[in-house]
Amino acid sequence: MKIINNYDFEEAFKIAEIKNNIWYNKYFINPIYRTYFKFLDLIRYDIWWFPKNIWRYKSFLWTNREWSGEYYYKILKLKIETQLNQFDNWMHYEGEEKTVENMKRCIILLNDLIDDQYSLKCNYDYEKYEELRNKDKKELFDILYNEIDCWWD
Repeated sequence: MKIINNYDFEEAFKIAEIKNNIWYNKYFINPIYRTYFKFLDLIRYDIWWFPKNIWRYKSFLWTNREWSGEYYYKILKLKIETQLNQFDNWMHYEGEEKTVENMKRCIILLNDLIDDQYSLKCNYDYEKYEELRNKDKKELFDILYNEIDCWWD
């Protein structure tokens, strides 16, 4: 026989009270009302971001081509720049300097990958070109792998 302590009893009572609540049954169990409230949330929260995102990404959307990997770097750079701007204006926490430094380093690496000037740096030697490019890509994706979860919540 399981002994129910005071905490379990209170928790079970709260759950039973919620399930027997008429408002809960009417608005969350009924699929019509649930759909209605999801639609309201869509209008209230999500629709407003659509024009802002179109305006923010207009240059990328206009020039985007599917055949080049350069555009993946461009959209990633745009996202990091936007987030960096928000960090500069709104975020203040311990360790922020390291996060901002990593974001700026990623933007520098993305600029190098987008411009693709490695052949000038290595005097048109293909092996050095590949080595430099792969080194920068590895550094970029190592930073992203370790830090991206704290950039976006």
